Amino acid sequence: MVEESCRIVSAAEYARQQEALRQMRETIDALRMSRRILMSLLEDSQLRLERETRQLKAEQQRLQKLSNQLAKEVWEKNCRICLLERQNNGSGGA
Repeated sequence: MVEESCRIVSAAEYARQQEALRQMRETIDALRMSRRILMSLLEDSQLRLERETRQLKAEQQRLQKLSNQLAKEVWEKNCRICLLERQNNGSGGA
């Protein structure tokens, strides 16, 4: 019994198989290149996203600090107004 892989092929069939093999290798090389390009783009995208996230977190902290300062100022001014109104009400009735 002769195995199928051991059969004798003609020169034309051999040439056709060699061409098919060459095309497959070119396709594999192109796919590898595409993968490298896509991985590079993905890495760049992730780095940009991380940088933007850091910037947004820093901005959020800055705005939160400013908000707290403004709230404190409003609270202090409101307390001052209440104190002045009490003083004014206490001295205006006599």
